[in-house]
Amino acid sequence: MVELGVVACLPETDFLPWGDPAGYCEGARLFWEDSRFVSGEVLRVAK
Repeated sequence: MVELGVVACLPETDFLPWGDPAGYCEGARLFWEDSRFVSGEVLRVAK
């Protein structure tokens, strides 16, 4: 469900470079500026 929330917060972002869907203990960090989300980054668990 992480992916749906991130897409809703950043609807104009190209998520293809983010790669595979989030796994267990993975997610995204969203950046907030001027009362809106402006960008995000993937948080992955090292393999």
